[in-house]
Amino acid sequence: MGSARPKSFSSRGPADASPEKSARQLREAMVSMVLATDLKYHFEHLGRLKMRLMSDAFVTVDRKDVLFLLGQVVHAADISNCTTPPHLQFEWTKRVMTEFFMQGDLEASI
Repeated sequence: MGSARPKSFSSRGPADASPEKSARQLREAMVSMVLATDLKYHFEHLGRLKMRLMSDAFVTVDRKDVLFLLGQVVHAADISNCTTPPHLQFEWTKRVMTEFFMQGDLEASI
């Protein structure tokens, strides 16, 4: 049995895409996933996900679907902090706050 050639993140072709295209797709995926954590769109995205699941819309999956689903996974992880034990909630809250303040200081210095 031969080994299957891995596909690129794009559903359009093999993994031999140009480095520039791969970098552009990776950046698009990262930005998409970060933006999916915005609570402003929580109910809109949840409704969209429920409708797509009920209609079997994910039977065939394209790149747009993959980005949407990845975003929902990251969003679920983002809002699940309250399900962890309190000592972990506190530790991660401190880490996030430190990161936010460092980012603010960095942006203010530019």
